[in-house]
Amino acid sequence: MLGEPWDRGSVLNNDAKQRRDAEIRIYLDGLSLMPKLVWQEFIGVRDLEKAPAEPASVLDFHARTLKVPALDPHTGRLISLRLF
Repeated sequence: MLGEPWDRGSVLNNDAKQRRDAEIRIYLDGLSLMPKLVWQEFIGVRDLEKAPAEPASVLDFHARTLKVPALDPHTGRLISLRLF
C-alpha cells in the first residue's frame, strides 16, 4: 500500500504473434480506492505508457474489473488508478 489514494501496475502481452485483451480483477477495498462519498468521488484510470493508436483501458467499477484492450505482441501497458 502506498499510503496515497492511488495505485499503479503494469500489464504485459508476452505472446509472439497475437494481440491480446486483458481483463484484471481489482480489489478496490484492499487498495483503499472505494469512494467514501459516492456522490463526490470517483475512480480515474490513466494509461501512463501507451501508444497513441492503442485503445484506452477501462474500469468497470461495478464488476471490479479493469479491461485493457488490444495489447500488441511483446508490449506492455503501465496503468494508474486514482481516487478523485
